[in-house]
Amino acid sequence: MGQFRHCKINELACIADNINDIKSTERCPCKLGCYNTVYDVEKFIVHNTEDGEDNRRRELEVEFVSWPMVRYKREVLFGWVDLLVSFGGIAGLFLGFSLLSGVE
Repeated sequence: MGQFRHCKINELACIADNINDIKSTERCPCKLGCYNTVYDVEKFIVHNTEDGEDNRRRELEVEFVSWPMVRYKREVLFGWVDLLVSFGGIAGLFLGFSLLSGVE
């Protein structure tokens, strides 16, 4: 747990009253992560201004075409080799046949 402390008895009532808000991820006001978000930028301008000797400023102007979109990554969990092994296992179980016995 490290930096987090345990709840006291009188704090559990507050958690019980707000359990739906805690468990609901659809209404989360959290910002999206930069690595999982795609931004479609229409205009990107950087302004460098100097107001004096040590007063340098940089202003950034960005206009978005649309709202940010979440990028999802899909990975194959069951490939062609897994499918072949499954069919070979089923054939060996029910038919008593295997690739090795077919070669012999």
